Amino acid sequence: MNDKATKGRGRPSAWRLSKEEAKALRGLVLMRSTENRIRFTVALEEFINHPACLPGTRDKIIEELEQAQKEGRLPRWSQSLRRMGYPNDAEMSMFRGPKHMANAAPSIRRGGYWIDEKGNERELRAMNIWESDDVSINEPFRWMDEQTGLWMAGRQTLATIDVGSGGWLGATCIGRPRDAYRQEDIADHMRDLCELWGMPDVWRLEKGSWEATFVGGIEVEGLATRWGSLDKLFRVVHTEHARGKGLIEGRFDLLQTFMAHTEGGLTMGRKPDDFEKVAKLLRRANYDRRRAENELTTDQKAVQKLWSINDASMGVRRAMERCNARPMQRSWASDQTPPCEFLKDAKGHPIPESEKWRFCGCKTMATVREGHIQIKLPNYEVPFRFAINGVDSFYLPQGYQLFVAFSPSSPFEGAYIGNRERGVRNRDSWGLGEIIPFMAQYVPAAPQVDLTTQSGASGPGLRKGMAACVRAEFRGIRTSMREYIKVRKEAILEEEPELSRSEHRDGLGNRTEISRGLRKQKQPLKTRDLSGFRGRSLGDDEEETQSSDTLTRFRNQSLHEREEPECGNECARTSLRERANELMGESYEYDC
Repeated sequence: MNDKATKGRGRPSAWRLSKEEAKALRGLVLMRSTENRIRFTVALEEFINHPACLPGTRDKIIEELEQAQKEGRLPRWSQSLRRMGYPNDAEMSMFRGPKHMANAAPSIRRGGYWIDEKGNERELRAMNIWESDDVSINEPFRWMDEQTGLWMAGRQTLATIDVGSGGWLGATCIGRPRDAYRQEDIADHMRDLCELWGMPDVWRLEKGSWEATFVGGIEVEGLATRWGSLDKLFRVVHTEHARGKGLIEGRFDLLQTFMAHTEGGLTMGRKPDDFEKVAKLLRRANYDRRRAENELTTDQKAVQKLWSINDASMGVRRAMERCNARPMQRSWASDQTPPCEFLKDAKGHPIPESEKWRFCGCKTMATVREGHIQIKLPNYEVPFRFAINGVDSFYLPQGYQLFVAFSPSSPFEGAYIGNRERGVRNRDSWGLGEIIPFMAQYVPAAPQVDLTTQSGASGPGLRKGMAACVRAEFRGIRTSMREYIKVRKEAILEEEPELSRSEHRDGLGNRTEISRGLRKQKQPLKTRDLSGFRGRSLGDDEEETQSSDTLTRFRNQSLHEREEPECGNECARTSLRERANELMGESYEYDC
């Protein structure tokens, strides 16, 4: 800076730093400072060794440090130097990350309206927009780990609020190792809310776990939209920072206030060690993510002093009801109507019965193997297995590709399946991504031996049902072939001439060939190819067809019965003719 910058504003500045020096000094202050305190003096002492520090500035800093040491006092830095070296709030937030910058960035207060996809401005009412987020409540609860049978401590909770009314809609307390939550927990929370309140027009969520395949669906080549996306039911809007869902973030503070000291749970306070007794109890309960990652066991006597997860969920519910009953000031309205007045008669769109599968927590792809589909999820040791064939006369061939949607928390409800097959296995011509009207049954692991049965066999008993499904399908095809040949037989014999040829091979290179022909019509027609039923295709130059099932059986007789004798043996000729007429049920004359 120079004297021109301070001209007309009082005495000249005691310190004159260039732009590069001021920028370098602020960078050192940012690096040495914490969130609660600015370390300007420490940064200035290190600034004398920085390449951007000019010799004149370095000499003045060293002079002040030596003078302070000689006089036994702290260094005195003038206000002009501090103004050039202190970072502002925006610089501090930008240095710490985008989330901190979002809190320092300017925001525009939202009004009581929203704009739909067509650009129409609509008034904001209850059930128009919902917001969901996770919160760690200050009253830890205990939950039972099914794998170890031990009690563990947790705080994780999912909550949803209605923006139009400002009222809470519900919450879900979750007991997971490391105090985390998964996409199946989000799915159960959203499904329970929609079954209770209906569906909103817009659901505002953050990113991360809320942006999983359960919400966004599976991207498939050939489909215009993602398979299983919730956008089919309502519009999902993801926000990157807390201000994008500012209402629920602000209401969490009041919710925690009502829960503290009033709901029966031991509160740990807003900050660590606010309450020493509870903090010590939680350390004994090993409520620490680092301890959970090392799989250290919890102190069972300590953790049982916490309230249960069921009591915690009821406590959160009562606190939400108290929040909804209090008057609320809205930025877009002058009244302070309590949220419960808006939610009293509010109801969203009902979930269509055909679209309930979209709320399944797991959406993935699978292939039919041995009449089953098997899905292995990251956080589950045992894969999920569902029966496809042998149930309700349903059958899909080996290798059939499917979309699968099911709830890992309740696999016994079954799995929805959608078509992913584009090849010849898709006999029913299902569309890509189309939901097949069949619920695959969950098949748990079967015992090695079941001594309660007479044979000792075990298993779900699906093999017999699968064989029946395949047999029924095969019989259907065979019946249609027989009826078609029966109808076509008379047309063949009445309209078309036929030349049949049969040969016998003994496997040693010898063969015997016999040819016979039916009585020809006056105007013979071109031979039609009906040999596709027997897997043989005849050319136009061969002029061969197969007349009927009767002639086929006649040609399959043993060689000594169908070898035609010489013309002089009239008795043998008569025997052959009678045998053919007996098989065909009609009388025809043969030409030698």
